Amino acid sequence: MKNLSKLLMLVAVMVAAVSCTNDVQPSATVVETGTVNNTRGGAAEAITEVTTFNFNGTAIDLSKLEELNLTMMEAAESEDAAALSNVQNSLMSADKEAQLLDVKFSMSEEPVDNGLFVFSIETEEQKDLTIQMYDEEGFQLAAHNQFQVNKGENYKALNVNSLENGSYTFRLTDKEGKELSRSVNIAN
Repeated sequence: MKNLSKLLMLVAVMVAAVSCTNDVQPSATVVETGTVNNTRGGAAEAITEVTTFNFNGTAIDLSKLEELNLTMMEAAESEDAAALSNVQNSLMSADKEAQLLDVKFSMSEEPVDNGLFVFSIETEEQKDLTIQMYDEEGFQLAAHNQFQVNKGENYKALNVNSLENGSYTFRLTDKEGKELSRSVNIAN
């Protein structure tokens, strides 16, 4: 019953929209199919279901029109989602650039195989930094350390003998929340 009401409302809206234009007077014919239902009183009542609509000599199948409408709505939603995603990615990218740690960080690209992860940090001012290393999935904290770097170049070493072999995310952050991330491979 709801679908029938929606369908009749759609036809009414289409007829109203077509009748509102001044430049074209379309000829419309509704082709109906019907069924007969008995009511409590015993009188027969015809329920009419509109299946096609002739508009300016073109037969429009309303079931196809409804499908087309859904397809167009899905396409519009998809385009809106893509546009929103692009805006969000741009904002996140700008936010990440603003949140980058302002240090020069160097490390070897080779896997750490001697149990000692050595890296250098060059900065223009003294900073308090925090190191965090997460497992490959990024869920479990594998190492955590706080230290201070002085102006200029600083060399640091992190003992990774207790860590299992694999890839880890190395995150360096300062007190303002600015960060730098790298991937470290351990092959003890």
